[in-house]
Amino acid sequence: MTRRWRLSPLVALAVLRFPVFPASPLAAQTPAAIMVPAHLAIEDEPAGAALRLLDAAGPLPFPIAVRVQSLSADPSPALDARLAAFERRKLPVWLSIAAPATADAVTGWRTALRGLLDRRAAGLLVLEVDIDQQQADVAKFAVQTAATELRAGGATARVAIGGNAMIDPSRRRSIYAADLAPYVDLLAVPADRVDGLDAWLHTVDLQAGLALRPPIARPLPGALVNSTLEDLGSNIAIRAWRPVDVSVSVLRALAPLTPLLTHQISVLDDEGASMTMMRGNDDVTRSVHHRLLFDTETFSTFLAYWSDRSADTLSISLRLAIDGTPRVLDVATGELLMANPFSAVPTPYHVEADGRHWYGNCAWDAIGICGALHANGQIATSCPDCGEAIELGIEDGHPDDESLLFHCLVPAAHWWDDIVFT
Repeated sequence: MTRRWRLSPLVALAVLRFPVFPASPLAAQTPAAIMVPAHLAIEDEPAGAALRLLDAAGPLPFPIAVRVQSLSADPSPALDARLAAFERRKLPVWLSIAAPATADAVTGWRTALRGLLDRRAAGLLVLEVDIDQQQADVAKFAVQTAATELRAGGATARVAIGGNAMIDPSRRRSIYAADLAPYVDLLAVPADRVDGLDAWLHTVDLQAGLALRPPIARPLPGALVNSTLEDLGSNIAIRAWRPVDVSVSVLRALAPLTPLLTHQISVLDDEGASMTMMRGNDDVTRSVHHRLLFDTETFSTFLAYWSDRSADTLSISLRLAIDGTPRVLDVATGELLMANPFSAVPTPYHVEADGRHWYGNCAWDAIGICGALHANGQIATSCPDCGEAIELGIEDGHPDDESLLFHCLVPAAHWWDDIVFT
């Protein structure tokens, strides 16, 4: 069925969600949260920085990993203490370990890695082997060894190959070839060195994804939210950020997107969904950047769009496989703008019910608020034609003045064809 909406021109980045079945967001990072692959990671550099940021943010309803770098797999009380602290907090770890420098060092490196995995494999989300100046055969053997040791213990962590060698195209080709593909799940590179890499990766390993380390250059403001929405449903499995580039407010603003961050998400085709975006008489579907996403667990559809704050209202039309009630979220602030019958922004439809003041999206929704709350209420608005004040009380589910008329030009069966017009 096709639905149409008109959205505020004052929102620069918003998500329009059509929920069908309610999601079950995690109340905090519990042991079960580790089973949900984290899409975000915080670099623990300097040591302790990630925990300080997450402590300041408080419990979050989606999992976040911590990325830890180690120059060696050798036993280290400091490294072991850090990993133990993350394990106690149920924080999945993306562990990056330097490969052995030479062939002579491989045996000792393997023994040290095996001991580390015996102690800490259960808390790992990603095990990255960093390659720098090692010979190609040494680098390949290190990755094969890491994958074999990890999987022999039954760990579910993914194996990544990273380091400076993966930034250099010629070095990358000499090491990461088809013979290494069965051992590798992810290619780890800086976020600003990714151009063209996804296409190349598919020529080597169709099953592998990307793990993005913090960019070499400082990211622009708003990059975390933008990148998170861009990564969903893509080949980017996880992206790491420096603590200095992440704010507590931004982490909290992502909370309403928990279903997108904890469920399997697929990308919908605009044409397949009959998607159009209009400003007045102009079709701006191609010029307004957006992503149409589908939650395969709740069957909800999400439309993320980046507006230019035009003075013109943005009208959106798309066909939904399963109907749902829209909710509009301003991702930049985390503010929920609408969740029928409630409006999160002031409207002419004032409702006093259940000891609080509410706004309805229209006269019908104002009455619906009392129904949704199963409460008596008082509604105050005005006639849109003459401006005369109107007050209506709801008592035990019935209006106190049955002479009032709710007049709508659109038949009820077609209200949601264009709900704002209705």
